[in-house]
Amino acid sequence: MLRTRFTDLTGCKVPIQQAAIGGLARPQLAIAVSNAGGLGMVYTGSFDPKQMTEMFEDMRHRTSGVFGANFLIPEAFVSGLDEIREQVETGAHPEYVKALIASEPEDTVVTEAFSEGWPNAPHRVLRFCVEEAQNFKGDVVGHKKLISTGEMVPVKPLESFTMTSETTGTIKAMPHWAGESVSGVKTVKPVAAIIKELVEEAETLLHKWH
Repeated sequence: MLRTRFTDLTGCKVPIQQAAIGGLARPQLAIAVSNAGGLGMVYTGSFDPKQMTEMFEDMRHRTSGVFGANFLIPEAFVSGLDEIREQVETGAHPEYVKALIASEPEDTVVTEAFSEGWPNAPHRVLRFCVEEAQNFKGDVVGHKKLISTGEMVPVKPLESFTMTSETTGTIKAMPHWAGESVSGVKTVKPVAAIIKELVEEAETLLHKWH
């Protein structure tokens, strides 16, 4: 395993921290990352203190690894997301995953289109979803599931949020966050396989350099 100052600081086995990417940063993903030796992260934006405590206690029973929580960074800031691989455990909407796999850097654009609920926050998304959202007619583009309560709530046009597998409605008119390295997203793999691959690649490079 790779030992670095990061692993010494956090106590995880490999220097890999999962991005707390909004509604996709669920306990099941964080637990999978932690079990694979990385630092799993959960998004707690819609949780009250009691719900957070219950979630953390449940996670502690399901993994002996290290995990953390994102309390401050809003979902809109996944705008600069540079995903190299898509994980099975994310719970991302299948149409979103399919769009990422099919896209290239030139298919992305920096915009402030999806600013409902979080204004003045430039973000990068797949270009087509901006056009679809701006052409959408209606007051409700779909429904999303709140992680904290399981309740399905309306999604406003141009709302800033992260689609999950439970999201329903006009999916193409919802934000498809994507960084310029989106061309690196070519397949869907389990977290453990991705972390193993990343560690092996890093060890190979470090061996060459030294």
